[in-house]
Amino acid sequence: MDEEFEGVVQADFTFFDLKPDDFHAVKTLLQTYLDNKQWDLSGFVDLILGQTTVGTVVKLEGDEDEGIFSLVTALNIG
Repeated sequence: MDEEFEGVVQADFTFFDLKPDDFHAVKTLLQTYLDNKQWDLSGFVDLILGQTTVGTVVKLEGDEDEGIFSLVTALNIG
């Protein structure tokens, strides 16, 4: 049986530049929002990560090698 938690969760978040090691974390995050759409998700993630000077990922402080909580970037798709 699942128990409900009614306490406060303390978490510290840190902002990081995008890096190639973030590939799977970014892909997993985007799959959450674009689950059943037919398109080249891996290519899209490569495009995002190819812009190393544009974008930020948010991770838990101290767990930089784990998943990401947020992604901010800008793409020229025109």
